[in-house]
Amino acid sequence: MEPKSKNRLSLKPELKSLVERPKVKSWLELMLTFKTVCDYLERELYKEGFSLARFQTLYYLYFEGPLTGVELSIRLLVTRGNISTFLKRLANDGVIVSKKESPKSKRKVYGLSVGATKDFEEVFRKHIERLEGLMVVLDKAVLRDFKTIRERTAEIAHE
Repeated sequence: MEPKSKNRLSLKPELKSLVERPKVKSWLELMLTFKTVCDYLERELYKEGFSLARFQTLYYLYFEGPLTGVELSIRLLVTRGNISTFLKRLANDGVIVSKKESPKSKRKVYGLSVGATKDFEEVFRKHIERLEGLMVVLDKAVLRDFKTIRERTAEIAHE
């Protein structure tokens, strides 16, 4: 029996050759860059007292205005159960305020408190400064390529 290799790719050279394909290499570089940047930005937000979920929630409420729990759960890609627990925590922290969608409605809409609005604006400005410090302006052709990839993916996903 042969010893197990630490490098699983070396066991199957034909699979390693798949990773060497230009499109796969491009995808790997894109994903590694995305993950590295996201991890850094998330750590910096955490230093400011914001989890990524909190930042995203405040982002949507700031730029889109009051939203229902369902609308937030869709934007954050979480279940309604998870969002309701999270919203209760934000309300207890004084970050969000809720009111009925309409006098006859039982559904609540959530908006930012005055204090949270000021905090978000300050953190958002710093976040954008950090982002601009990392990014380069991508060529229009690259941006078109990204759009093409998104459109292809959407087509395949809806088949």
